[in-house]
Amino acid sequence: MAAQAPDDKQSLCVDILVAGHVQAYVDFFYLTHRPGQSKAAADDTHPTVPPAQLTTVKTLLAEAEVARRRGDTKAVYASYQQLADLFGGLSDQRTAVYFLEKCAEIARLTSDAAGENAATRALGMAHEALQEMAAAIKYYEKLLHLAQAAADDEGERRASEHLVVAFRSMAASTEAAGELQQALAFREKCLQASAATGDKAIEGKAHFELGQVHEKLETPEHLRKAVQHYEPYLEACEEAEDTEGQGAACFALAHVSQRLQASRPAHRHAHAHTTRARASPAPAAQPPPPLFDGRTGTSPRSICSASSRWHSPLAS
Repeated sequence: MAAQAPDDKQSLCVDILVAGHVQAYVDFFYLTHRPGQSKAAADDTHPTVPPAQLTTVKTLLAEAEVARRRGDTKAVYASYQQLADLFGGLSDQRTAVYFLEKCAEIARLTSDAAGENAATRALGMAHEALQEMAAAIKYYEKLLHLAQAAADDEGERRASEHLVVAFRSMAASTEAAGELQQALAFREKCLQASAATGDKAIEGKAHFELGQVHEKLETPEHLRKAVQHYEPYLEACEEAEDTEGQGAACFALAHVSQRLQASRPAHRHAHAHTTRARASPAPAAQPPPPLFDGRTGTSPRSICSASSRWHSPLAS
């Protein structure tokens, strides 16, 4: 009979039990005998552990149990962190979350602020990779609260950047589903988070996106609010000398002003848009949406003959 390979699941399970590592055995058995690891599995809901990694997984689980018995919580955290990194590298975010939750619990119980911050951020990123944005936001908000409690300005900025991305994703999903009021709420949260990043470009983009949702809601009140968000975007673009962004902002302001039947601002912004378009060194990749909708009875060409050189910076 041929000898068993050193990375054989069964022999490694036996080794763990013989060594008296009961919890390590439970975890190892679960990780190597999940439904997705059977030949009959039709999807990757439960990814397999590559044979080459089995010994590493066994060793880290055993080390975590030994460290826990002797009260070395830092070593326990380190072992679980390595396991989370290993499974994250295998695109098995679900298992990474399992070990990151253990890291977060250990850090919380031992008042390890740095460890809790790292685990909380990693949990948010893992859920984001799983497209579980609501869960990701929960962890990013917790990360923000931890930074605020510690008066950690850099930590607060980093947490806010994560929240901007997560809120933007939720807003895009709800907007695509036609849930404009829900999208509006997420865009407002995105703007709030963007202000805490200290990055004017991020904040300006959040203003522009919020303005677009207000414009889609079409009522005069929402159109006026759209103007209130397009104007800060224009200012941010002017400050950054972003000519393409300035053109998009003028275009949007002209559009909304026309819909509000404010002809003077409409023509002023359209003229500014035309001037920037003519000064642009190269045409944009695609033309902008129509400047005015069919209800106005006004052709875009009658206001801005160069509008085909501009498009929203968010459209690409």
